[in-house]
Amino acid sequence: MTPRFTSEHSGLSLVYTVLVDASEGWHGLRVREDVVARLKHMLVDPNSQWNDPEAAKIKAA
Repeated sequence: MTPRFTSEHSGLSLVYTVLVDASEGWHGLRVREDVVARLKHMLVDPNSQWNDPEAAKIKAA
């Protein structure tokens, strides 16, 4: 049996993108614009690197 995804990262990217897309109809939950932009970029290039600005803030604290 062959895997459906070429890597774990590509499978998780798809799951995350679907959740964000589904969450657009949820009330009270907002997705930051930079995250939406990143997800759109991941649709084109799922293996691209990204440095989360929020993670940098957490590391600095």
